[in-house]
Amino acid sequence: MNYADPFERFRIGDGEGSWNADPAKRRELPGSQFPVEAYDNYMKQAVPRWLSTDKAVVDAYVALVDKVCPCVLLLHSQGGAFGFRVAEQRPDKVKAIVAIESTTAGDVGKAAALKNTPTLMLFGDYVDQHPRWATYKKIDLEYAAAMRAGGGTVDVINLPDIGIKGNSHMLMQDKNNAEIADVIQTWMVGKGLVE
Repeated sequence: MNYADPFERFRIGDGEGSWNADPAKRRELPGSQFPVEAYDNYMKQAVPRWLSTDKAVVDAYVALVDKVCPCVLLLHSQGGAFGFRVAEQRPDKVKAIVAIESTTAGDVGKAAALKNTPTLMLFGDYVDQHPRWATYKKIDLEYAAAMRAGGGTVDVINLPDIGIKGNSHMLMQDKNNAEIADVIQTWMVGKGLVE
């Protein structure tokens, strides 16, 4: 497995060439919240992504939503594309969406289906400085604009703008993940989704 790619792509390392097999020679982004001492263990749980299974994933996800919802969808990374597509198909069952650095949202032409689904889009640090993540964020914000145009509500939080800095793409594994969970919880309380 290529350990360098996620280290650099997920905004843990400070750019191309920042990963090294010798942990002492790895270069982190300044102020990184990712526990780099655990990076090798993190990589042991990585699984491949097959592009030929998207329909099966969405079908299974819809079946799960039909079985257990109404619910709030918590989406991350490539899971965002699946979650938004499922929510577009079952807007009556999805009470809200929390999208943490979704690598894409749904179909802009179907965004109005989520007019009654409050949505939070959350982004960590260094997103705008990284070409890949800046592109994904632009796609997400275009979808947010389409949701708003269709009568929906979308809140966008850039964590550095509220003083939470150093987050990689793996926000839920970063050292300050409890602080990020508090941001999400506060948003959910504000939307009347939890007490």
